[in-house]
This record gives sequence, C-alpha cells and structure tokens, in this order.
Amino acid sequence: MDNFDVVSVKILEWVNANDSKTLYHVTRLIVDKAVKNHGQTDVCAHLCKEMVKKVSGKTIRDTITKNSKSTLITDGPLFREHLGEVCQKELEGVTVSITTALARSSKTSLDSLPGTTRHPEIRRIRLIRFIRQLSDLTAESKVSEIITSRAIVEKWIATLLDAKDAEKLVTLSMLLDSAGPRWDASMKMMKARMNSCFVEMTHIAQTNDDARLRALLQDVIERRNKGWVVNETTQQCRGLAEKRRASRSSEDEPTNEPPEVETVKTSKGGGKLEILRSISAVAASVFSNNSDQGADFVTFSDRWQK
Repeated sequence: MDNFDVVSVKILEWVNANDSKTLYHVTRLIVDKAVKNHGQTDVCAHLCKEMVKKVSGKTIRDTITKNSKSTLITDGPLFREHLGEVCQKELEGVTVSITTALARSSKTSLDSLPGTTRHPEIRRIRLIRFIRQLSDLTAESKVSEIITSRAIVEKWIATLLDAKDAEKLVTLSMLLDSAGPRWDASMKMMKARMNSCFVEMTHIAQTNDDARLRALLQDVIERRNKGWVVNETTQQCRGLAEKRRASRSSEDEPTNEPPEVETVKTSKGGGKLEILRSISAVAASVFSNNSDQGADFVTFSDRWQK
C-alpha cells in the first residue's frame, strides 16, 4: 500500500493502451496474487476498485461478452465481468484440487495427509477472503463503481450449489458464511436468490448422508436465520483456526498483521468437538516455533476430529 498510487497508475496506463485480452490477463494476475500471497488480498481488492473506476479506452471492449441487452461491454464493466469469471473459475478449480488431494490422502499414510491437502485448502481460504473484501468495497462504492454485481454473485452460487459435489457445497458454505451477510444487506434483489439458495441447502442438509457436510450446511443456515450474528467465542475460534492453518503453510510470509477470520464449522451440541478444535488451534499457535511438534499435533487433532 505504500506505493499503491504510483504502481496502480502505471498498471492502468498499460492496460488502457492495450486490448481486452491484456485486460483479462491482468485480471487473472490480480486474482492469482491475491490467493498466492499472504497479506496481499487487501491490496489486490483495492486495485480492483481502481480498475473498475478507471479502465477506459476505445480498444478496451469485448465483441463476445455482452450484457442482458446484447450490447457490448467496455471499460470498467468489462473488467468487472472478467473479474467475476476468473473468480468463478478459481472457485471451481480449487474445489477440484481439494477433492483430488483428499482422494490421494486416503490412499497414503497418515503422516502425508497435511502436506497433500494444505495448499488447495489455503488457496480456498484466501480466495474467499478476497471475495469478501471485494464485496465489502462494493457496498461502499457508488453504483457506477461496484466491483461485484448481483449477476456475478448469482453465477458463483449457481456454480457451487451442486448436491452431487460435496466440496463445492463446502466451498459454498464457507463463501456464504464470509460474504453472505454483505450480499444480503447491500445487494438489491439478491434476497430472493439467497432465499432459494438456502431452501435448497436446507433440503440437502436434511437428505445428505455426510455428517460433516450436514454440519457445515446447518451451521451457515442457522447463522443466517439468526441475522448473521457471530458470538465472541466463535469469532475467537475462527481467528485461531486461521492462525493454525497459516502456520502449516510454507507459502506464508512473516507478518505482524492479526489473523483473518476463517469459517470454522461445528455441529449442533458438539461440545467436546468444539473444545478439541479450540485446543488444536491454540496448541498449533504455541508450537509455531517448533514445526515438527506443531505438525505432529495438528496431524493427530485433525484426524481425531474426522
């Protein structure tokens, strides 16, 4: 953020001097940086806001992408469309990566489990954090400067609301838990789509045989029914869980920033499970200076929870 103004101006000058393919390429780079670099999601979200406001030029138009009125999309709105598409592909891609990693881990030894699953899981967490920040900035923007539109959010939901794909539903639960409150509060005409989404999620939660998935769905459904309220204890557990996951990632960079909130799901009445998860998060933090001890404890606690 120290040199944000200078660098963002240079990026915009370069984009505006080129074509829509360049704009799409830059959009992909922004999203990729947001999910690969710890602590960079905020900077990338602000860059997206600048892009929506200031992308312009006769060459920045798309002859394929059209809006509902079949007119060409240009300038900032075209960037917004590209951003929605890239995020959608990322949501789908990270879900496939996690499913593949989990399938591999079931065929390998216990000790290899964290290493095979941690990277796509962390990528999913950061992607959802990025989308939440985009939604926060959208709520603060003028109508002409919004970063995520209702149509884009509806595409994300439609992509993930797949009763046959457990990891898509997990991703959807995490996404709604993080950005859902903002969408409910700030997006006009979004209420009806959210209502229909939660009706279908309720049906899936009642009929699915996967106890973990049922708990995830029921948790976010219950939270919305209560007005998206999160109590202090739950908030602390989420923060600790984020710190635990961050400590397990070799991608993380040293930072003095407080940990971002991550969705931590528990089933109703899961007192002992809730306690174990809290202990696991705290212990991982304590062991952060001893990677071997920390890894051993997290491996054990994760398997115990499952």
